[in-house]
Amino acid sequence: MANQIANKKPPIIDWQACFRESGLPFFCGSADVPLDYNAPDGEKLNLALIKLPATIHERKKPGRKIGSLFFNPGGPGNSGVDFVLGIGQFLPTEIRTYFDVIGFDPRGTSRSSPLLCFDGPVNVGPIIVPQFFFPRNPDEDASKEKFDRNLAMACKYNGGSVLNHMSTANVARDLDFLRQAVGDSKLNYVGYSHGSFLGVTYANLFPNKIRAMVLDGIVDPIAYTTGVGDEGSTLPVTTRFHIDEGSQATLNEFFRLCDQASLDQCPFGNDAASKFDFMVDHLRAVPVHLFDPTIGPFDLTYDQFIATVFSVMANSSGWPLLAIVLNEIHAAIIDGSEDAAERAGTAFVALATAMGGVTSPGDLTRTAQQFASMCTDTNNPDNHAAWSLAGEAADINVGVFGRIGAWQSSPCAVWQGNDPDRYLGPFTQKTSKPILLVANRFDPLTPYEGALQTHSLLPNSALLTLEGWGHTSLLLSTCVDQAVSRYLLTSKVASPEASCQQDVVPFADALSEPISSGETSPKETSPKNDKVDAKREKMQIRGQALHKQKLNPSGTFEAPSVSATYDPATGTAIIPAVQVGDKVEFSNVKLGFNPGGTLSVLSSEAPQAPVAAASATYDPVTGMATIPEVLVKGRVEFVNVKLKANPDGTFSVLAAEKPPVS
Repeated sequence: MANQIANKKPPIIDWQACFRESGLPFFCGSADVPLDYNAPDGEKLNLALIKLPATIHERKKPGRKIGSLFFNPGGPGNSGVDFVLGIGQFLPTEIRTYFDVIGFDPRGTSRSSPLLCFDGPVNVGPIIVPQFFFPRNPDEDASKEKFDRNLAMACKYNGGSVLNHMSTANVARDLDFLRQAVGDSKLNYVGYSHGSFLGVTYANLFPNKIRAMVLDGIVDPIAYTTGVGDEGSTLPVTTRFHIDEGSQATLNEFFRLCDQASLDQCPFGNDAASKFDFMVDHLRAVPVHLFDPTIGPFDLTYDQFIATVFSVMANSSGWPLLAIVLNEIHAAIIDGSEDAAERAGTAFVALATAMGGVTSPGDLTRTAQQFASMCTDTNNPDNHAAWSLAGEAADINVGVFGRIGAWQSSPCAVWQGNDPDRYLGPFTQKTSKPILLVANRFDPLTPYEGALQTHSLLPNSALLTLEGWGHTSLLLSTCVDQAVSRYLLTSKVASPEASCQQDVVPFADALSEPISSGETSPKETSPKNDKVDAKREKMQIRGQALHKQKLNPSGTFEAPSVSATYDPATGTAIIPAVQVGDKVEFSNVKLGFNPGGTLSVLSSEAPQAPVAAASATYDPVTGMATIPEVLVKGRVEFVNVKLKANPDGTFSVLAAEKPPVS
């Protein structure tokens, strides 16, 4: 394959200005790459890209641009275009100065010749999404198996040629083609979560083409692809890389930190683990009957409860809110009164709405694209009984996340795509430059052990450990951010192993001082400067805003939302007019909640006529949006809502108030 493409000219990218409403000078483009690198002159795929140019000439800095820095946000299959669009304003000044920052949508996903399974000529029947988060009995096992088979067959018959060419190895080949297209002799790359597997794959296919590579949230490449021994035919991939163990270890930290805090800081404290075990035992036997004033009575089931806790483990800034919710549900089980049921129901619905619900049909296209990548890359059993057995065994031996962890990959039992050019190892090539691995000590989705394994496999790698909680280090540690920036600028690491602290400790009122300056040395302290203080203040706001949300005596949640309209049934909000600077730039902006509690912009329009007044303001410099009031069912329920833009393009609710009582 290498000989067939060695003499091929790289694609030409025609960059055009785009997304200028963001306040940043983005350029968008596309590049044609071979569908099959064994036949480079054959069918082509079109990859979507975004670029934020280096500012070295604008800033009149000495030296010259280092090159392009490619980002991949993981998934697999998450949009690199959207990620760079969101993270641009948060990038360190020195990275913006010396690098063109580039994101791309991987082949077969989003805007890049996407795999489309549901609009083709063959109708495989209705794709009925199971209304549970993971199966717990034979009937539910059968329902999940039927869904998986229909999904796989829809992609087989309608997905087209890209279905059999969606391996991460082919994405790595695309990445090398894009490196050449932007004129770089060596690759600069940052990959999060599954993006770490893309990085490891690239490093082993093109070991001499690396200038700098940062992998954060490390997937164990052996556990992911084949497992050890016969695991590839006996254990599901999501059991093999120990999501269940990582999530349980993180939950145990939630309990420990909660018990160490005061009850004001964590109301679920005072033997939190025992309280949780009591709740789990109760919910395994019977649902808890709850009531919410908006949706009425409902039953909280065991699978919904576990899925909620599982999701929140990935973002430790949400732990204070989770503690409030757990405390109210525990009280409802003990008390049994209607008032306790309403308080718990209102709290849980607020949290569940923020995180999103079970997959809707509109999400199936992205779901199929993600499984196309995962199932192509990995060996798996060919029967759903293996998923049932693995989940049950992990629930017994590890904790409560065995089933939900295992069943996340169940379509791989019957997946029809097959890429002969996938890469299954070895993963031991020595690279031209050191690779910096970043790992969170308590990462529920990519456990720390995966980073240790990868560090042992890659002979020219360094490991930076974040002593923290949550999935990846993104926005968690000034120390990590500084270490990563220094490495990207120099391609050098000071130590093969080092550690940093998380800026904000869950449930703590005060910020912890980082113990490292960003040099890979655990003994130095961070220098005081306005930029670091601002970053730490932002993290404090993010962590404490959720903590300060309280239930009032009427059972309503003082976690306000927006100044337009909010529909609790759909979890969406409409903002009629958004002012940027002194002008209304957007109208009819529709927001929707994501898993983890953030908000995404689902759609927006340009104003068709002059607007007398704005219903929200947005400052692209700070990334802050302010919404004066939100209507729920025709009544003002929330005022002075503050939203903050996140690096991935989503928004977090930082603060809100209840309207004054008239």
